[in-house]
Amino acid sequence: MNARLTRVNRFTVILASAATLALTATACGGSDAQASGSASFSRTADRSNSTSRTTDPTQADRAAVGRSGDTAVTPPSPKTAARAAAKSACTGAELKPSLVHGTDADPDPEATQTTATLLFANVGKRTCTVQGHPGVDLVTATGDRWSIVWQKTTAQKVTLRPGVATMAELTFLPVSPASSAPDQKPFLPKSVKVTPPDTTTTATLAWPWQRIAVLRQDGATHPGTYVGPVAGTASN
Repeated sequence: MNARLTRVNRFTVILASAATLALTATACGGSDAQASGSASFSRTADRSNSTSRTTDPTQADRAAVGRSGDTAVTPPSPKTAARAAAKSACTGAELKPSLVHGTDADPDPEATQTTATLLFANVGKRTCTVQGHPGVDLVTATGDRWSIVWQKTTAQKVTLRPGVATMAELTFLPVSPASSAPDQKPFLPKSVKVTPPDTTTTATLAWPWQRIAVLRQDGATHPGTYVGPVAGTASN
């Protein structure tokens, strides 16, 4: 009887020990799985941090610049923009200069200071742009030449369709061609040489007001005679 009880107790101890080992193994396995999961998460975070540290941020910036949706857009270079602007500019062959006369826009010979209007008509077949001051030289019958200074002001770009003109004002001090006063020396132009802005094509126009001379100030520091930039438009 005692021998049977001893065997039963031993069997119970063995079962208890086996159960204890199984629970221990399960607990260890669960602990390993959790540790493994934590290690995996940490490594993922490390890879993310490593990537952010090693990636050149300017690469992402460059990839983002000039993109519209998923389509890459390359901005024009300064040289390309300059060439495009030069291509759109009116050429000397496309601009026809003239002096407005025979209208109420004629210079007033009795005024202290008056103006003459220069027109630059687009005689080409395309729309083009013009900007800046024209070159203006007054020339007498004897060949005496006076290069008119530019007015110091901002020049705006003017777009000209075919058949449309822009204007520039020639401001001057009128005087009688017959004046003999020491401070009223007349400069009577016979012609006006006009070069449209940003071109090298010069046209020779007749000075239509032979009874209006210009007070000579070609040596003055601040002369009352000057030419302004092109501005505005007018249809022919």
